Amino acid sequence: MPPEFRSQVRELKSFRHFFRHAYDPILRGDRLAELVADATGVSAAFPMWIRNFCDAVRGELHG
Repeated sequence: MPPEFRSQVRELKSFRHFFRHAYDPILRGDRLAELVADATGVSAAFPMWIRNFCDAVRGELHG
C-alpha cells in the first residue's frame, strides 16, 4: 500500500471497529463525509495496488 494512503486506511479501520462494536451510536455527518471521501479514494486506488503487488510477485518469481 502506498504510504500516502496509510492514514486513510487506519481511519477507516478505526471507524469499522467503532461501528462494529456499537460504542456511542451517535454519528456526526461531517465525520461520515470525511470517511466516505477516504473510502472513495482508497477503493479507487485499490485495483492499482493489487496490479502492482501482482506484478512485483511475478517479477520475483520469474526474475
